[in-house]
Amino acid sequence: MGSGHHVFLASMAAYVALILEKISIGSFTNRRSPRALLAEHRVDALMAFPPIPQELRRKNIGRVIVKQRRGSTMVSILCCVVAANREFVRQNPVATKRHFRAILKATDICALSRNEPPNI
Repeated sequence: MGSGHHVFLASMAAYVALILEKISIGSFTNRRSPRALLAEHRVDALMAFPPIPQELRRKNIGRVIVKQRRGSTMVSILCCVVAANREFVRQNPVATKRHFRAILKATDICALSRNEPPNI
């Protein structure tokens, strides 16, 4: 809970008016792979990012419920989250500000030079 995957799932659920508290969410801390659990029908759904969805599709396991791509309605939902520990932010405001500015600068560089490697 509180991970990037959780925040992403929460934002998607809110977007379609699902109550996240009514969804049973589990994390995979055991030795079984999430892909194996899905293949064995021991879990109903799996949030995954490349290359896992491509692997599952190749093996004909499961089906895509949500696919985020340009032009889709889901593209307006955040794709990436930057989070900070509240206590760290309080104790290190300058470092936090520099960190977030660096992330924003990197984002701008990537957006401006999509087809070229960044010149940093």
